[in-house]
Amino acid sequence: MKFRFVLLGPDDEPDARRVAPEGAGKGFNYGRGLRYEQKGAAIVRVEERENGGSKSKLLTNFNARIVRDLILDDGEEQRRHFRVEAEIGGRRVAFAVSAA
Repeated sequence: MKFRFVLLGPDDEPDARRVAPEGAGKGFNYGRGLRYEQKGAAIVRVEERENGGSKSKLLTNFNARIVRDLILDDGEEQRRHFRVEAEIGGRRVAFAVSAA
């Protein structure tokens, strides 16, 4: 099972701290003409152009979504993680990713 993921630079994300709210649906709009959608077995970024057209950029070869916001507390400090479910090739995997 091979995952493909494209990291975006600071100019690609208007606000990297924003997370799609639960039940946001198929696409989530980040403002300024950018939205993210599931297309088949992939996730794409769709940029709306001033001329009314749009441009899609393939970001992953899998579907994934945040299913839980976790706060891990060891008594001294709290660390935030996101629980993610991903699906590729008909297989579903779940894992935690540090919010940092």
